[in-house]
Amino acid sequence: MVTGDGKQPTSHLSRQHDLALCCCLLVAVWIAHATSRTWTSTDSRWTIPTALSIINDHTASLDRYASLIAQDNFYAIDCVTGQTVIRPVKSLAQCTNGHFYNFYPIGVDVLAVPEVFAIQKLVHAVSGSPLARSVKNPYRRRLLEGDLIYTHPLVEVLIASFWIALAAVLLYLITRQFVRSIRSLIIALLFAFGTSAWSTGSRALWQHGASMLLISVASLAWLKADRNPNWWVLAGFALAFSMVVRPTNILPFAAAFLYLLKEQPRKVWLYVLPALLVVGLFVMWSYAVYGTAVAPYYWPRRPGTNSLAIHRHFAEALVGNLISPGRGLFVYVPVFLLAVSLMLLPTLDQRLLRIRPFLVGTLLAHWVLISSFQDWWAGFAFVHATFPT
Repeated sequence: MVTGDGKQPTSHLSRQHDLALCCCLLVAVWIAHATSRTWTSTDSRWTIPTALSIINDHTASLDRYASLIAQDNFYAIDCVTGQTVIRPVKSLAQCTNGHFYNFYPIGVDVLAVPEVFAIQKLVHAVSGSPLARSVKNPYRRRLLEGDLIYTHPLVEVLIASFWIALAAVLLYLITRQFVRSIRSLIIALLFAFGTSAWSTGSRALWQHGASMLLISVASLAWLKADRNPNWWVLAGFALAFSMVVRPTNILPFAAAFLYLLKEQPRKVWLYVLPALLVVGLFVMWSYAVYGTAVAPYYWPRRPGTNSLAIHRHFAEALVGNLISPGRGLFVYVPVFLLAVSLMLLPTLDQRLLRIRPFLVGTLLAHWVLISSFQDWWAGFAFVHATFPT
């Protein structure tokens, strides 16, 4: 939460100066994150192949990568035959009459399509050129030769870092409406380098980085919609798509809807119509692939895997998600303690006063929701890998 200083940003820097700062911030964050050698492509391993299938085959099916899927022991793979979902898959023979799909949300794959397409065209243009041959690192040279599958961890980091850089710019623009440019810049840099945006969001094409970007887009639109209701169209689209990226994003979507219902009820249709378009397309895809309204990953209770429930460790999870040395928010993002204190302060800006209860409510609801996940500790080890030298 940001407190206002009661002054308009245009009294300090011109729009051109703000634009220049945004460009510098975008480039600096992107380069810093993209050149970081740590990557964590695990659950996200099928994002690039799925995006390539969408581009080249116009389908999310991973059938063309069947041999690669088998080599990877069918990790995070669904075999869909008619309306039957086979999971876990243990052999290619199990899916003779079906199709392979990434178990994880389709939203991340779709959001990555434009970037994967651009990278594909770029490496195609330089493949075989003196530039590609001059690269000594065999791993990077393989990317420049056009192999996006083998080098998918690097491709993921390039794209995810770009998403985080965009989110940092959007955070700058959001806070710039209330505070001076130097404060906005500090907040954006704290987000980029002092939170899980760096340690998680940009290390692979997880749902987290995509969520940060889409919620940042929606947050800026939400603020601007107070003066121009047409911005609700963008907010509705971004938040609806964020649900396709990560189902827990239904919470900020609901918060914005309730706010609009309270403050501008006659403008609800501006928010709902683009959201219905996104949700409608997702439901159509789910029916076409799985024969259900939503794909299995989005179900609150998922057969054969962990689900949402008020489990016997729920109280422990509530505390653990805040202070656990393996998972705690205040341990890994201590700067959030400052945000908590600012939430309690009075603010001069009336927009923030109206929005604040809905944002705080979203945070609390998210805390409860993720704590209700049965496997709330999220794993048993840290995963660390670096790019080949």
